[in-house]
Amino acid sequence: MLLISWTNQNPAQQYPIGLVMERMDRFVMIPVPLVAIATGIVLSWGTLWGFVRWYWVVVKQLATYGLMALAPFTVHEWIVQMTDLSHAGVAGAAYTNLQRLHVLASMVIVVTGTAIVTISVVKPWGRRRPARPT
Repeated sequence: MLLISWTNQNPAQQYPIGLVMERMDRFVMIPVPLVAIATGIVLSWGTLWGFVRWYWVVVKQLATYGLMALAPFTVHEWIVQMTDLSHAGVAGAAYTNLQRLHVLASMVIVVTGTAIVTISVVKPWGRRRPARPT
C-alpha cells in the first residue's frame, strides 16, 4: 500500500485505487496485527521465552501493540478520507496532504515491522532479572 499510495499521481485513478486500498486495509492490514498478537501470546505462554522474561520479547510486544493501537485510527482513516475526497472530485491539496501522511505512516509501519522481525531473529537483548525478594 505504501508503493500504491506513493506512486498514485493520476487523479482519474485515485478513487478506484482508494477503494482497493480501503479493502486491503480493512481485510488484511488490520487483522494481521491481531494474528501477530495472538501468536505472540501462544508462543509466550507455551515456551521458555515467556511474556516478560526477555527484553527483546517486551520490545516486540510494545511495538506490535503500538502499531495495533495507532494504525486503525490514523492510516485507515486517512485512506477513507482520500477515497472520499477523490470520489467527490475535490482531490487537490487536501488529498495530497492526506497522501503524504499515509506514505509517511506507511514507511513507519514498514520500518517497525522490519525491526520486529529482525528482533525475532537476532534476539539482541538478554534476560530480565527477576525482582529480588524484600
